[in-house]
Amino acid sequence: MKLAFVRPFLSGELYEPPLGLATLAAYIRQNADVEILMWDLEVLGWDKNRLRAEMQSVRPDFVCISFMTYNRFEALELAELAKKEGATVLIGGQHATSVDTEILRDFPFIDIIVRGEAEATLLDIVKCFNSGKPITHISGITTRDASGSIIRNKDADFINVQTLPMPAWDLFPMKRYKYYAVLGSRGCPYACHFCGSPQFWKKTLRS
Repeated sequence: MKLAFVRPFLSGELYEPPLGLATLAAYIRQNADVEILMWDLEVLGWDKNRLRAEMQSVRPDFVCISFMTYNRFEALELAELAKKEGATVLIGGQHATSVDTEILRDFPFIDIIVRGEAEATLLDIVKCFNSGKPITHISGITTRDASGSIIRNKDADFINVQTLPMPAWDLFPMKRYKYYAVLGSRGCPYACHFCGSPQFWKKTLRS
């Protein structure tokens, strides 16, 4: 099985690799027999045509796209491209978590939305596909049933952050970035109205 992570363009500053995707990739690689591909379009300088050519070359089974509100339009275009190339399309991140049912209603080329923290949920999805089992019982996902109706399962439990592996920095061209981050904690105890953290992290802090 091949699992491709895609980060759409951000600001053009090439400031840091995505810590969340790097940790997620490391966790999946540690716990499942999958080939991980990491495509940070900003640092790679790829346009949609270049991404399409790469997908046609390696044929990933899953394409996972994480994005924010401000780059959602490009992310959705990439999701549609991936679907046309035959991949199962998963999306995640704060924007997708906040408006999951609306996204599935409006964009039929998206197969699964992973809400909130993704490590355990994505691992469950990979294991189900590897074994041929349905994913309808997996916590933390929004998807469709056989009739096309939207199913929104219960939220997934938070993972123990102290069990997370080191980020998979080997999947990135690290010398091209200006900085890189370290993980000291996940979440935030506050409830600022302008921030997506209260819904995403449920006002918890785990060190």
